[in-house]
Order: sequence, then C-alpha cells, then structure tokens
Amino acid sequence: MRIIILILALIGFQKMAFCRLIVCPTFHDMQYQSDIVVIARPIASITSTNFKSDSGWRRELDVQDVLTKFEVSNVFKGDKNLKTFTLHHFRANRKITDPTNGPHFVTFDSRLDSYYLLFLKQESDGQYVPVTGQMDPGITCIMELKRDSPFPESK
Repeated sequence: MRIIILILALIGFQKMAFCRLIVCPTFHDMQYQSDIVVIARPIASITSTNFKSDSGWRRELDVQDVLTKFEVSNVFKGDKNLKTFTLHHFRANRKITDPTNGPHFVTFDSRLDSYYLLFLKQESDGQYVPVTGQMDPGITCIMELKRDSPFPESK
C-alpha cells in the first residue's frame, strides 16, 4: 500500500519537479527598490525595434520589446508631478505552451479604462522597467486594479 501511495505521489508531483523558482518580494521590498510606485492607465503601446536585452531566455522564448505609455493617476513614491511615463516590457511573440512554468509577461489594452499599480525602476534612458525584472512582472510588480468592491457606493 505504501508503494502505491509513493508511486501516485511521484506521478502527481512530476510536473512540479520541472518548475522554475519565482521570487515574489513583499510590497515593502518592492517599494524600497522602486524609483516610482504609481497607479496609472495605459494610453498607447508600440513594438520596439531597440532590443535592450539579449539574454538566453529572451531568445529561447521569442519575445518582443514593447514600449507602453501610461497616464499617471496617483504617485505613491517618486516625482509627485509625474503625468506620463513609458514602460519598457516584453511580450511573447507566440503563445506560451506551459503557462504554469512559463513567464508571466504583461499586456495592456489602451482601449479599456484599466488602471494598474506599478512598482518600477528608471533606466538611464528615462524609460521605466518592472522592479522585479522582465520575466514575471505580471505576478509580482504590475497589478491590474479591479473595479469590483465589496463595499456599496454611497449615494
């Protein structure tokens, strides 16, 4: 009976053995490492031909550099007069076959009225990048703010 349980456990956890480690820092750590922490909405995105990274995983995953311009709503850290900024991030050119073990890139649709909480570092060229790096900003430092609220609006 123990052998059967062991075999089932090994089969069930086999997928986990090939997963990669994802570091998820705390909000405090991200705020400390960020140059700006803002709530903003995307207003335009363009695909960049200026490749900023040539790391192995980038070539292997077939990603594209994207520049997304944001309009700032609130500034929690950084220049309080900041009105717009440009975020440099990656987008996959093809569908990620294993999203569990794949990167968690971000995509933005400027036609929607969506707001995001962003923890960002500034590069030497003035553009911003995700504070946790390009591989997993979608689950670490860039979060869409949902409009659903558990509290009723006052009338």
